[in-house]
Amino acid sequence: MNGLSVNSRPGHSVGSPLGIIRNPSGLATVIAGDEDGLKLSITVTNQGPISALIDIYIDEKSQPVRQWCVSPHEYLALNPGQSSEVVLKIKVPDNAIPDTYDYLLVVDAQQHYPENTPIYHRAKLQVMPFVEEARTATDATFTLQPATSSLQPAMLQRGEQLELKVTVHNRSDRVDRFRLTCPDLDSKWFRVIYPEGLPLAGIITSTQGLELNPGDKGDILLFLSPPMTAWAGMYAPTVRLYSENNPDLVLLDVVYLEIAEFHLITVDFITLVSKVKNQAGLFELRFQNSGNTIREIDIFAKDADEDNICTYTVAPSKVRLSPGGSAIAGIQVKPTKGRRPFYGRMLNFVVDLEDTQKLPLLTNHFQGTLMWEPRPWWQFLLLVFLLTGSLAALIYFIFWLITKPPIKPEIIEFSPEPIKYKEINNDAIRLNWRIGNPQKIEYIKITGMSPDGLVLSGPFVYDLSQKTLPKELQDFCVPEPQLTCQNVWTDARKSGDYIFEMTVMPKKGRKAVEPVTLRTTSVRIEPIPVPQAVQVESTQPIYQQGGNQGRSLLAVPASIPGTGQSIGQSSGQSSGQSTDQSIGDSASAPLRDRILLNWRLNNPNQIKQLRLMGLNQEGVIQTQKTYDFTQGMSPELERYCQKNLDSTVLTCENVPTDAKEPGLYMFELQVIPSIGDGSPSAVIKTNAIQIKGIPQPKIVEFAPSQLVYEEVKLKAANLAANQTPAANTVTPKVNSILLNWQVEQVSQVQEIGLIGRSPDGRVNSPLQRYDFTQGIPVALKDYCRLSGPQLVCKNVPTGANQPDDYIFDLIVLPKNAQTQEGITTKKTEIIKIIPEPVPINILAFNINGQAAAPKYIFETQPKTKPIVLTLFWQVSGGQDMKVEILPAPGSVSPQGSVTYPVTPDPGQETITLKVTNAQGQELTRTVAIQTLAPPPPPPPPAPPVAATPGGAGAAAGVPGAAGVPGAAGVPGAAVVPGVPGTLEVPGVPGAAGTPGAAGEEEKEPPTPDNTPLAPAEINPQFN
Repeated sequence: MNGLSVNSRPGHSVGSPLGIIRNPSGLATVIAGDEDGLKLSITVTNQGPISALIDIYIDEKSQPVRQWCVSPHEYLALNPGQSSEVVLKIKVPDNAIPDTYDYLLVVDAQQHYPENTPIYHRAKLQVMPFVEEARTATDATFTLQPATSSLQPAMLQRGEQLELKVTVHNRSDRVDRFRLTCPDLDSKWFRVIYPEGLPLAGIITSTQGLELNPGDKGDILLFLSPPMTAWAGMYAPTVRLYSENNPDLVLLDVVYLEIAEFHLITVDFITLVSKVKNQAGLFELRFQNSGNTIREIDIFAKDADEDNICTYTVAPSKVRLSPGGSAIAGIQVKPTKGRRPFYGRMLNFVVDLEDTQKLPLLTNHFQGTLMWEPRPWWQFLLLVFLLTGSLAALIYFIFWLITKPPIKPEIIEFSPEPIKYKEINNDAIRLNWRIGNPQKIEYIKITGMSPDGLVLSGPFVYDLSQKTLPKELQDFCVPEPQLTCQNVWTDARKSGDYIFEMTVMPKKGRKAVEPVTLRTTSVRIEPIPVPQAVQVESTQPIYQQGGNQGRSLLAVPASIPGTGQSIGQSSGQSSGQSTDQSIGDSASAPLRDRILLNWRLNNPNQIKQLRLMGLNQEGVIQTQKTYDFTQGMSPELERYCQKNLDSTVLTCENVPTDAKEPGLYMFELQVIPSIGDGSPSAVIKTNAIQIKGIPQPKIVEFAPSQLVYEEVKLKAANLAANQTPAANTVTPKVNSILLNWQVEQVSQVQEIGLIGRSPDGRVNSPLQRYDFTQGIPVALKDYCRLSGPQLVCKNVPTGANQPDDYIFDLIVLPKNAQTQEGITTKKTEIIKIIPEPVPINILAFNINGQAAAPKYIFETQPKTKPIVLTLFWQVSGGQDMKVEILPAPGSVSPQGSVTYPVTPDPGQETITLKVTNAQGQELTRTVAIQTLAPPPPPPPPAPPVAATPGGAGAAAGVPGAAGVPGAAGVPGAAVVPGVPGTLEVPGVPGAAGTPGAAGEEEKEPPTPDNTPLAPAEINPQFN
């Protein structure tokens, strides 16, 4: 690191976490090609509470200044209160272009001060020509008196202030005002005094700055007054001078001052609980640091007497006091419970304080007193009882000495040799024992049993009635002073858990003595290691079905219900030959065609066989394979398996199985050990393993371009298509139903079929087949395109252009379909072709065989049958027209007849023939039927009167006399003349409607029964 110097400054930090001073602080000037270059000094002070790792570098975007810097990136590690200086040396080549270059200096401490960094300083570097001299500096300067440094700081006592004289030199050619401040210090720490003066008589200038003429110098007084609470240590505040003419000019300097240490700690000893019975006494020490340094004090408590009957607990045992801080330490004094006096006692103790830095303390020794109250009176009774009990015990002991039992042997120790026993090594359990008073032993009996009491070893009986040891024990035992035997063999060699029981029979004496018995702890002979399957798993949880897709799968016929046709068979009926565009995934990587297993087995040398069974989802065994290990490694596994160095683990990888077809599989590995009855010693299963089949085609979308077509537009499109050459057709002509579809996994499609049916299942659009074995067929080349694995077809013509309702089926036959279950189909909604509208027309509307007149009038006659009319109609129009007879019978067929009875009551009714088509056109024919009441009876005959011209004319039937009342001798019996045609009404003789009936002379007056009524002449009504 260039120019690194570290100055430790413990104590309190002021201002921001990092203090930064650059030198030079303003515009830096360097001559191109200068060997010495420019030394950019950066002083950083860690004013924060933690240690920090600081990066100082010139930003990479600051080119070419970063390129000229010898070491553009430096690092600093500063403890709290430390300052350090880094020097960045900039050497400008002689061919550099003279100019002013901006650069960005970055100070970053992301690891420790992420919220306050990085800090950016923008500066300028002026490169002077190689042949020119550096320009005369015009920036102002200032100096501090007295001068301080990190090695010789100004020393201040607590509460003392430092007076500094700041001499400012205005080197510019303009009058300037300067202002002084300390940006790193609080305003309470410093005070600036500018010189006062009266430049002009009667004019008082502001003293908030120092005004200097060009070339003049002036002094500013700076007083640094650290508060009484300031911590002891070194401070390096920054002094900055501001120029009013050049506010961007940065003039900085550092003042190094050190506040002397002041030590003062007051301690109060407070008694909380000083009189106790069974509890602990409580005391407190209260500390107050009135100095300006951090103090650490250890606290010790002990008895003032030599008895040491109290235990002391100090929490905390060490206190740390910051300047101005306080702390409390609790002391518990607890007497020893069993030493409580009967008459009470005063316990004295002392508390000592010790500064860890050996700094002086005003008081470091305190004395305390604890009053331990006397025992309660009832405890004297306990003492009496204790003395009485002791006396009784003494009497009993004397009696026991007189009547003590005879000496008998004692088993001091009986245990197996503490080693691991293994059946594979033919180890036998060895026993150790130690028996006292061996001269009193008659014999020793040792029996080995299982934990449930079954005898597994022995019994072994050793006769010790003689003075010498039996031969079986002479090599293992020492008789004196105790019978000590080591590594005595037993016949326990088989695996299992053993508990050995030793029975020592004493020699017979004057009193019968019971034998002494002792058992060992359980000792185990480890069985011959049984091979175990530690792990078995597949190389991957999911496999993709592999292998080539054979052409035989493409010949699966798929019949279409209701048509007797099939798709999927190669024939000449396909919709054209395929294009050069290929569909497939031949470029994809080959798939692994079966499941591979990995397993790991312990103790492979004890394996006789391995059985690998494949199970389906229901757990039924599908496949089974056996690997023989009787002659060593199975030859089938040699290329997949290997043992570790000590042959305790067998690892097999990528062992192939017979599982190739799609589905879920589970494998079970059974390990058959070389010993035993052939039962597996370990059975382990894999998780479910899936083999995914080849992705099947799927119809994503199938819909018509529109749901309703018009026959008129389809015919017009067909006519335009026949007249316009196909080469000039830019957009497809809508001359039939157009369909759109999208099919995924088109690479697996063999053939696509398209058929249309009516809603009742009738085929109204024949089957169309498209062969995809060689790519998109020619018939679909202009309508379909590939989008990855998806086939997108738009506006595919079907040829269906006749009026009807259509439902189209899209049938997709996969390449690998072996049954019809693999075929995918999808239907459209009902598609309508609206027929061409046909004009509606009423060809005939007859009543009783004659063309219907607009109105009919009937007169009811008593004692006659009701009047019944026969209506006949014939209407032409399209299939969608609707024909109605209103008010009854309602909807009818386009042609037919019906009888209509006339209401006998007087009144009027209307019969309407109404025709409506799908386009909303309407045509009606209306006939009014009026029924009149019968006329009153005729009056008596009148005397003869001479005929008058008017009367004669009326009698003779002269036209124009029809409207005269009573002309025929019956009031109201006149008939309307001039209606052409004849209407025969059953039951009404001489019905109205005969031409000229009103003008003929009647031979006798008509009666009410046979008076004809002619229909009125009104204009026909049409809508």
